[in-house]
Amino acid sequence: SRGFQTSDMSRVYNSTTTFRVINKRITGPMLAVPLFSAWLLATTHIMFELPMSELLYPAGHPPLPVALVSYTNNFDFSLGSALELEAVALVLVVVAALRWLFNRFIPAGWRRGAMGGGAQ
Repeated sequence: SRGFQTSDMSRVYNSTTTFRVINKRITGPMLAVPLFSAWLLATTHIMFELPMSELLYPAGHPPLPVALVSYTNNFDFSLGSALELEAVALVLVVVAALRWLFNRFIPAGWRRGAMGGGAQ
């Protein structure tokens, strides 16, 4: 028993239109919020990816992760802490802006709780 597959449904009805309707009206709305949340989590996690930052920054202009590590290694904890707080605030602003944009442009029926089953 393989379970229900949208590709099987499309083959049974021999129609690509059916497959598109199922994906647009069932699969898309169910997966839009979780996929966006997973992408946002991964993006904010790798925003301060240190090895990539160390390899790609131009000379004399270190990015935020490199500056954070250098201040901490030089025992300048006050400046490192202040910079870390600014970095966290920057990430929170970016996350809030992206979530606002996502909620602004996603159809109302795709949001969680729109059908009455989730948190309002």
